[in-house]
Amino acid sequence: MAQVAHPTRARARTIKMEEDLTKLQKNFLRVLENQGFNVSAACLITGVGRRTYYNWMKKEEFAEVASDQREASIDFTESQLMLNIRDGKEKSIFFFLEHKGQSRGYGKGGQEVAHGASPALVELIRKYKKKEA
Repeated sequence: MAQVAHPTRARARTIKMEEDLTKLQKNFLRVLENQGFNVSAACLITGVGRRTYYNWMKKEEFAEVASDQREASIDFTESQLMLNIRDGKEKSIFFFLEHKGQSRGYGKGGQEVAHGASPALVELIRKYKKKEA
């Protein structure tokens, strides 16, 4: 089994790598995040060519920091999804079950004959899918 780095040590390593980036690279990464990780938009705003960006991505320091940014964005999005689920927002509930509940029979194509799901929940999902169709 692959060993996973301790989160604090991994973050410290990323901070060290960030220190090795140029001002232009740091600015580019800031803009990239603000543009929803749209490389074309970040290149246009910063004046960095796409080829330059892809050359930077070949360097461990830059690639590691960029990857950490994307992972942090995914973590944030997942937390927002879970907050929506706690608030009872049906679309978020269905999205989660469709993508994470497949082992219980949830998924696309009417596969909601869920093993372990309450009949009421299965019926609610069927009604919701009919409304969307």
